[in-house]
Amino acid sequence: MWNRILYALAVVFGAALLSIAIAWGLKLGYLFVERPPNRQGTFVRDGEAFVYHAWEGVGQTSVTLNHEPHLAPAAGGGLFEDRYTDFEIPRSIVVLATGADWHVATGTYGLPFRCMRNHMVVSAWTTPQSVRRYEQWVVTESLKPFGRSFSVPLKPLWPGLLANTAFWSVAIVAARFVPAQIRSLIRRYRGRCPACGYDLKDELAKGCSECGWGKNQQDREGAVRHDSHV
Repeated sequence: MWNRILYALAVVFGAALLSIAIAWGLKLGYLFVERPPNRQGTFVRDGEAFVYHAWEGVGQTSVTLNHEPHLAPAAGGGLFEDRYTDFEIPRSIVVLATGADWHVATGTYGLPFRCMRNHMVVSAWTTPQSVRRYEQWVVTESLKPFGRSFSVPLKPLWPGLLANTAFWSVAIVAARFVPAQIRSLIRRYRGRCPACGYDLKDELAKGCSECGWGKNQQDREGAVRHDSHV
């Protein structure tokens, strides 16, 4: 009983770590990909004008918001698309950046659901340029080889993380047991011991002399059913 509980906990914990690792890998992998935005446009929020560019890919959704104080608020006509409502501009960032052009780059990552998020605020015209990173761990600040800062997201999106943990838990269990069941069925079909593969000459009801399979009632019943169809 306790072994099963410990095994289940280990599977869930491993699936959660796998979900985070996949999100991190996607974040780093997309740094190597140059791509045009899938969506772009302007919108107004709280009397301020913004221009947005959005990228969507496998396991990744990212948005860059450009604060444009030199634009009249009326010029922002149009609404921020509903699919990007997860990228609300933190009020603290708006207060810090008011009065200057700035960008917010934010992204969510994960498969099959987005489960990790990070964002960054960059001033557009100040010298030196001000960069503030939130909800992420910077791996390296090196400008080589692609002139980008390599970082991974740290903010969990709990609904996505829980969903991914459940998905990968099932996948881990299936990866362990499904191949064994398929291998067992193939061995039965070929008249071999389902446990060790020893050739039983299609006489499964006698059990296996090599590993002892077929000595208990459950194995024997399965062997008899097999022989009755041969």
